[in-house]
Amino acid sequence: MKNFLIKNLYPLTIFLIALMVALANYEPGTILSGWDTLHPEFNFSEYFRRVFFGAWQEHQGLGALASQAHASELSRLMIYYPLSFLFPDELLRYLYFFLTLILGPLGVYFFVKRMFFKASNTSSEIAPFASGLFYLFNLGVVQHYYVPLEMFATHFALIPWLFLFGFKYLEGRNIKTLLIFSLVTFFSSSMAHTSTLWFAYFGALTLTLFFYSLLKLHPI
Repeated sequence: MKNFLIKNLYPLTIFLIALMVALANYEPGTILSGWDTLHPEFNFSEYFRRVFFGAWQEHQGLGALASQAHASELSRLMIYYPLSFLFPDELLRYLYFFLTLILGPLGVYFFVKRMFFKASNTSSEIAPFASGLFYLFNLGVVQHYYVPLEMFATHFALIPWLFLFGFKYLEGRNIKTLLIFSLVTFFSSSMAHTSTLWFAYFGALTLTLFFYSLLKLHPI
């Protein structure tokens, strides 16, 4: 146990700091609401129906073609619905947002550690640790979480992991890594609720992997 704590001191510290931030922002007896107030926990059967038949939103006025990708919410529902059997409804949205707040900095830590410090054979973890904290403590995060919307929190949480496993697969062409990347991609799909956010992610990942591949083939 002691060796585990020493070996994982920095990621555990990031986890504890993010958890403290989350707990400091929890108000007992309240329901976390936000931008578009997406609350499937109030009526799961109705929300599942709206997701599965997302191309037509009959509850909007007299009915309208969807302007957003409602079907992308399916992956988030697969987290919310099982949790609804363990926790009261008023906690579900808090739990999801707190989970994303913790996963994001951890993803940055492991991404920076692998991409920039494993290759240079250095044992220093200060830079990955500082990168994870910077990802957590900046004004962009305040903007995302002050008036929370699921797609932005999902983007914040999983984009570091998408880059991490995208690079890992490019380096090793490992089927296991590809499966993990696919799984993370599935659970990140709710970031595409508004397609422009997904376009930004996909464009950034594609360009980064493309230039990384060029540098690997033709190092400077």
